[in-house]
Amino acid sequence: MGRKRADGVIDAVSELQARTPDAPELSDSEIAKEARAILDSALLAPHQRIQVKVSNGWVTLEGEVSTREDRMDVEGAIFCLAEVLGITNNIRIVGPGINPHDVRKSIGEALERRAEWEAVHISVTVLGGTAYVSGPVHSRAVKDLVLGAALQASGIERVEDHLRIERSL
Repeated sequence: MGRKRADGVIDAVSELQARTPDAPELSDSEIAKEARAILDSALLAPHQRIQVKVSNGWVTLEGEVSTREDRMDVEGAIFCLAEVLGITNNIRIVGPGINPHDVRKSIGEALERRAEWEAVHISVTVLGGTAYVSGPVHSRAVKDLVLGAALQASGIERVEDHLRIERSL
């Protein structure tokens, strides 16, 4: 099929819709009703605060939930409808007064888990006043921290560095 040029045309839009032959053709309002029924029956996060809009089989979700998981659960529940061609998820996550302390605590716990994992993979051998430190670390900063901590240990005069930086950790 050849292309034709049209003088003065800046943009052109061609809309195609593909449906399987056995899929029932539902109107946008019927898809919206099915989506609402799924949200109501699944007892998902505050489903009454979720709005469903459908245009040409494309679903737009709007509203507010308190967690990322709730947002993804709502999208997943609607996506299972065979007639849905796609989803735009505009649901906002609004926590019940997000506490910066809780966020810091979550970050701290994640860093502690990471540090524990790295500490388990670091080998230390001491001969005389020399500490031989080896194993993988994920960054230069962690390597420097490990070597500094080893040098600060009681009785250590010298540290032999056999650490290797592995960015894939």
